[in-house]
Amino acid sequence: MAIRRELRIWRRQPERANDPAAAAALADLTNHVNEYVRALPLRSGTTPLKFAPDYEKWLIEAMSPRRQRQLLEGLGYGRGRSRI
Repeated sequence: MAIRRELRIWRRQPERANDPAAAAALADLTNHVNEYVRALPLRSGTTPLKFAPDYEKWLIEAMSPRRQRQLLEGLGYGRGRSRI
């Protein structure tokens, strides 16, 4: 899943956080991916991504139903079209 890949980015880059507690929370983020996936959709401020607000905003928007629909339509799916 895309969310798993996106959240794993923070395992390698917790130093982006200025606050040591935030850096620790972001580093631990990937240990809880399954919990976040079960609780989809992501909501602002409900995960350690709150310490990276620009990224959090981007990820929530990228995972929105509207964006998913646009992606599928761009690939030729949706709106009555089928690739079969």
